[in-house]
Amino acid sequence: MKAYLHIGTEKTGTTAIQYFLVSNRKYLLEDGFLYPHSPEETKEPKLAPFAHTKIAAFSMKANPLQDIHKYLQITNAENFLKLQNNFQNELAQELNQTKATTVVFSNEHCSSRLFLKEEIERLKKLLEPFFEEIKIIIYLRRQDKFLLSTYSTSVIGGHTKPFELPSKKNIEQRYDYWNILKKWESVFGRENVIVRIFEREQMFGGDLLSDFTNLLKIDSIQKYKTAKTLNESLDADSLEYLRLINHYVPRFIDNDINQNRVKILHALRNYSKYYSNKNYSSMPKEMVENFMLNFDESNRQVANYFLNCSDGKLFKNDFHSEDNSSYTKLTIKKAFEITTYLLKDRIKQMYQHANRKLELSFSSKCSVAVCA
Repeated sequence: MKAYLHIGTEKTGTTAIQYFLVSNRKYLLEDGFLYPHSPEETKEPKLAPFAHTKIAAFSMKANPLQDIHKYLQITNAENFLKLQNNFQNELAQELNQTKATTVVFSNEHCSSRLFLKEEIERLKKLLEPFFEEIKIIIYLRRQDKFLLSTYSTSVIGGHTKPFELPSKKNIEQRYDYWNILKKWESVFGRENVIVRIFEREQMFGGDLLSDFTNLLKIDSIQKYKTAKTLNESLDADSLEYLRLINHYVPRFIDNDINQNRVKILHALRNYSKYYSNKNYSSMPKEMVENFMLNFDESNRQVANYFLNCSDGKLFKNDFHSEDNSSYTKLTIKKAFEITTYLLKDRIKQMYQHANRKLELSFSSKCSVAVCA
């Protein structure tokens, strides 16, 4: 058997890819591809409903402070050992029973959480008994866009801190692609690391799913279900509004999802999509330039070594040519506008809910009358 291990990076459409793989399991299997069940988080996942979370959790050093381990309820060494043993057995059973010739794994936390070479080696040791060939697929996004998208996700996830540049250590672990790729290459080999750029101009067919399925050598995807729009962005004002709201309406209450916040986020997405001025956050030009200076040499090395680009340009869309008019702050007027929209949306939902209850009650009474 052959394996494709899609490791991210984060913020490169990983959820869309995973949703596609989950939604088309039946069709994929007919074509000889297995997207296994055993690496998925739980039956009621909280972290990433379509991702192979257990692959990263298995490979990471035991750390109950890591978000993945917390979600999987790994609080001590005993829990970690239990996860490793159970997962190994479940994966082995599923792979030994399949008739597929190609297995696809996908989890973006492999690129963002496996910092040590020994962790990547642990992952290889898990997979290599089942496969003659293991290919690593990784998509790279321009670092400033990656950073801003990460900040947006953190606010949507409940964080309250304003935007700030990452630490030197975080830059090295998360945004330095040469540093990341060299570790994966040292374990799996240069010939097995497939690097793709998260830009339409550099994707096969100008589309992420077309590019990904082309890598898997799926000839035609017409019979497959296409992914719906996922993880829609909030405009700058809505995002800042949510960050401030997070202080008072947390994402979790007693370890359960706060449904009031779910409704607020849903309404903010609608506001951002249909009523906002579509002004999305960006960094000032000087800040972008200073941040991107960290990757001049790193990006050039990746372009030359992994993509054979003689010009050394990893990304075709140059930040120098873009409008970097940065977001300033949420005005009181805009905050009242958003609040008014949220109140109207809530009243509309209550009215619709009351109407549904009335219709059900009326229908029930009519049924009783007819029976009588």
